[in-house]
Formats: sequence, structure tokens, C-alpha cells
Amino acid sequence: SQQYFENALRFQPESATVLTYYAAVLARTGNSSQALPYAERAVRANPESADAYTMLGYAQFASDHTKDAIVSWKRSLALRPDASVQRLLDKAQREQAAEAEFVQNESSHFVLHYEGKQSEALGTQILAALEADYDDLVRDLGSPPRDSIQVTLYTETAFFDVTHAPSWVGALNDGKLRIPISGLTSVSPELAHVLKHELAHSFVAKLSAGRCPPWLNEGIAQFLEPRSLAGDGRQLAHLFKTQQNLPFNVLEGSFMKLSGGTAYIAYAESLAAVTFVSDSYGLSDVQRILERISQGNSTEGALRATIHSDYGQFEMDLGRYLADKYGE
Repeated sequence: SQQYFENALRFQPESATVLTYYAAVLARTGNSSQALPYAERAVRANPESADAYTMLGYAQFASDHTKDAIVSWKRSLALRPDASVQRLLDKAQREQAAEAEFVQNESSHFVLHYEGKQSEALGTQILAALEADYDDLVRDLGSPPRDSIQVTLYTETAFFDVTHAPSWVGALNDGKLRIPISGLTSVSPELAHVLKHELAHSFVAKLSAGRCPPWLNEGIAQFLEPRSLAGDGRQLAHLFKTQQNLPFNVLEGSFMKLSGGTAYIAYAESLAAVTFVSDSYGLSDVQRILERISQGNSTEGALRATIHSDYGQFEMDLGRYLADKYGE
């Protein structure tokens, strides 16, 4: 689709619609700073387009120009009321209020906001950990998000395992990492896992053009933390053997709607699936699956093209793998 809009721009270089869509494609693939000039051109081409202002706000917000995004989204709403734009504006205003007192620090690939001086030493440790994780993820998954990744440390919010907390799971992955750190004074093993898990989501968003289904997204993030299947292997082997496992087409939907026990199984199955693909075919096939998804393939289509399985075959093979490994 990027190629399509690039061709269209050659014929209509000042079309607000084409410029807006091209900016949207760039933003969706993690290139917000590249999207910005196209969104600005769209607004100049048609100052009455609510869509152009919405897109400009999104590009500004994703590239850490929250104040500018608020102005753009207000302009968009003045031209045309829209509940989803109102939600984006509310979120930006909340973040601006929360971050008014934040201090900033940065490294090669990250821009860090944290509240007050008390977190400075921890912030430095977190940046060092993220830079090491970044290098690991480039090796394991391939090309990373191109823009600097925004990280916000919340010193007033108690640290907990964000990977299994619905309010965090459901957050829009806009490429920003939001990490609660109250009560921590150094990078504990738990925090190290969470940092790598959340950063993996940013990579997956970029590599899949924002189209990765929850099971594959959560499976990759857990696998690369790294989290082991050991504790859940026997139970999972039994679920697959008795055909009580959650089908993968169900796991393409949001985990937010699942009850606690079912959500736990959804995460465990997601981890099992990615562990199985990595063990049987290698992480390079995980990369290829993400690439296919980014090109518009369905997840099942991407599996067929890489490991030659539809979901039915995949579930049978995964069941066999679990039975061999955990003795069911």
C-alpha cells in the first residue's frame, strides 16, 4: 500500500487525501517522524479537512509533540465532531498534564521521561537495559522501529507484572513504552522481563505494520522476555490432547474480553505456539510470518506460506510437540 500511495503522489503531489493516507501508512509502520511533513502538507493543501488535522495530530503525538497534537485535534473537532478523535485528544491532554513535571533523558534509541529527580539513577539503568534489549531484538526479529522510542516511567504507580494486567494489555500500542516503577530502586529481574516484553511489542508493531494478532504478539513478547513454558507445559499438553485448548482463530481477537482463567490459558498457548515455531523452524520463520502479515496476508495465510500449516494442522502439530515434550 505504501508503493500505491507513492505512485499516487507522483500524479497528485498536492492532494490532501493522498497525502493524509500516505502519512497514515508511514505512521502505522512506526515512521512517525517521516509521516509528519506529509501530514503538514495535507493540512496546507486542504485547511478544511478534519481527516488531515486528525492525521497531523497523530503524527505529532507519536513523535512526542504532544502540545502540537492537542492543537491539531482541537482543530479537527472544530471542523467535524468525532468521538474517536475526542478520545485521542483527552488522552493527549492527560499525558501532557502528567508529564508537565517530567525530566527527560535519552540514549541512542530511546527518549525517557521520568517524574522528579528521585528516579534519575533508575532511569539510567533502565536506558542501559533497553539498549541491550534493543540489540537482542534486532538480532532475533530484524529491523527495528526507525524513530526514537518514547519511554515514560510512572513513579507514582506501583510496579506490577504489566504483561498480565488487562489495563496495560489493552493499551493502544503507539510505539511508546509506559512502565510503572513505584517501589523499585534498581532493575529487578521482573522489571528486566517487563522492559524486554514491552519493547518486543514495539518491534512487532513495526514489523507487522500494526496488523499482528494478539496470540502471535503476546507469544513473541513472552518468548523473548524470556519466559519458559515449563510451569504450564503439562496442563497445556492435556488441554490439546483432550481438545479443550482455545482455537487460534479465537485467539486472533482481543484478550481483554477473556475472563481471568481463560486469559491465563490464552497467554500460555500463545507462548507455546511461538516456542514451537522457534524450536521447529527457527526465529527466522517468525520474522517471515510477521513480514507476510505486514504485506496484508491473513495470519493463517502467513502460516501457510511459511510453515505450510493452516490453523487445524498447526494445532495438531503443537499438540504433538507438547505431548512429546511434557509427556502427556
